[in-house]
Amino acid sequence: MDKQEKLLANRQRPVPVWQQAIIDKCQHSAGGWEPFPDGEVEQSIGQRFEKMVDRFPDRLAIQLDKIALSYGELNALVNRIVGAILACPGLSSSPIALLLEESIEAYAAMLGVLKLGRAYVILDPSFPQENLAYLLQDSTAGLVITDSAHLPLLSQLDSIGKVVLCLDQIETEMPMGNPHIPVAPGQVAAILYTSGSTGRPKGVYTSHRNLLQLVQRVSNSLHISPEDRRGNVRAFGSNMAVIDVLLSVLTGSASILYQIEQRGTQSLLRWISEDQITVAVFAMPVYRQIIDSLADDSTWPLRHLRVFVIGGETITRSDIEAYNAYFPAETILTLGYGVTELPGVTYYFADQQTDMGGPPMPSGYPLEGVEIAILDESGQRLGVEQPGEIVLYSDYLALGYWGKPAQTQEKFRTDAADGRRYYMTGDLGKLNADGCLIHLGRKDFQVKISGFRVEIAEVEHALFELDEVRSAAVVAHPDSAGGHRLVAYIVPSTPQPPFVSQLHQKLAARLPDYMVPGAFVFLDALPLLPSGKVNRLSLASPKSQRPHLAVVFTPPGTPFEKAISTIWADILGLDEIGIHDPFLELGGNSLQAMRIASRVQDEFGVEIPLPELFAAGTVAEMALLIVAHLAIDPNPVDLI
Repeated sequence: MDKQEKLLANRQRPVPVWQQAIIDKCQHSAGGWEPFPDGEVEQSIGQRFEKMVDRFPDRLAIQLDKIALSYGELNALVNRIVGAILACPGLSSSPIALLLEESIEAYAAMLGVLKLGRAYVILDPSFPQENLAYLLQDSTAGLVITDSAHLPLLSQLDSIGKVVLCLDQIETEMPMGNPHIPVAPGQVAAILYTSGSTGRPKGVYTSHRNLLQLVQRVSNSLHISPEDRRGNVRAFGSNMAVIDVLLSVLTGSASILYQIEQRGTQSLLRWISEDQITVAVFAMPVYRQIIDSLADDSTWPLRHLRVFVIGGETITRSDIEAYNAYFPAETILTLGYGVTELPGVTYYFADQQTDMGGPPMPSGYPLEGVEIAILDESGQRLGVEQPGEIVLYSDYLALGYWGKPAQTQEKFRTDAADGRRYYMTGDLGKLNADGCLIHLGRKDFQVKISGFRVEIAEVEHALFELDEVRSAAVVAHPDSAGGHRLVAYIVPSTPQPPFVSQLHQKLAARLPDYMVPGAFVFLDALPLLPSGKVNRLSLASPKSQRPHLAVVFTPPGTPFEKAISTIWADILGLDEIGIHDPFLELGGNSLQAMRIASRVQDEFGVEIPLPELFAAGTVAEMALLIVAHLAIDPNPVDLI
């Protein structure tokens, strides 16, 4: 067998019979599923969306809380936004930035940009100004779509010369008919920013054709039908949140949005049940939050949930055991693997009779239009069960890294044997004899934190810029929730170490919250290998003592403070917590906040909105808030 024949033999093979049986079960539960045809890939996203509008004008397209739009209503809103964009003076062909929070209007603006044939770039208002300013400059966006609430933020970015369109100031008389603007399948549709090894985010840019083929391979694999109600829990600032909505509105199904950053996970199960969600995708931290809730009350009727997908971080056997224990037998579990450069690479379908083996757990079989190879350090293909770098072949890979030809050439390559493009993922893995991928972690120091892809170098780059830091290294260590947290090991530039509050405040101005380390360890020197590189394996997980804070330690006094302090210490993994210690400076993050909220609700029988609860950023403030909601004596003798 020559090299060409070997390549052909390694192309996508049929999945095993037992796996196909579960896939068939998934198809059977899909009701009126119709395959997404190959021909539908060769058009623009706007054309495909308008076809769904013509077929299902009165069917629910998108819903957020009590606001719901049919396909016809959503299309009219999208067309009004297109008209407003076309009316902007000095409009160029450059990308269009979306500085918006989660709303139906935000997704409509994204669809409007795509109908117009421009590339969209998402600017999450919760990100630090320095980060947003860099994205705005790097993307070369000429127009920013925002709203009145975010105009002050935009004015603080380097937006001079940018055209600005306020969604809440668009005239109601704007035309609502389809604009009929020709857009080729190969035109750039989106610039998806992710962390980069240079210490700066890099933009992955992709085409209408690529996004449509993503919709094709995912919808055909999960058998998404117009009868499905897809539950979308990722915030608009996430690249995958936008893709989640596209997977709905380009298949005729309904996109049901859940604002997890506002509502937390306490009411997530009730939402899945009451809104009759049939398909859902959860990052691992969110899934574990759901499991925590199910363990306390497993009576929620989830009979409508026919399939859900989990991924983004290492999956453990306990995660699978929880699915077996708490989910209906009819609900199919799907594990997945993908990267921003090619989302939706593999799926692994399981029911409650499936023996997954492991650890590590399987990542699944390649989807339509994707081939996986495992290469050694010299670039040679490896055989079955041999670990190496995961390499992805596809005609639908991202086009490259925006404005970074050198990085594009490094990661996106062409196979000399057959001229096909492939992508070097930097992930380690192996292929089983039946073609199933087993993901074995990162080749470099890229990690997933709270469901987000983080490059360690970017966090270290921000640390190196601080006056208080002489040298630093960052390591991801397991946390108490089964995920990971970032720990910064710092050699300070002065004999007296800085307070954590100083470091946290400065880093929060440069990095998104999920990239700010949850713990800081001060060292006299970083341990080194003989090569001179940092010996990261010797940087052990920090002890559970209270960090070095500017706030003087004050022990809890009232029974409420003692109870809340115990909850915080348990979830944050600390020996003791002072009642005035700031939550964020203790290493707390949004996922831990949700866990604390759930424990507070269970222990005190009070349901307080998550934003209100964590506006109280200390144990003392939270105790007063709970007392106010309970309207009782703050010093009850029978609480403990």
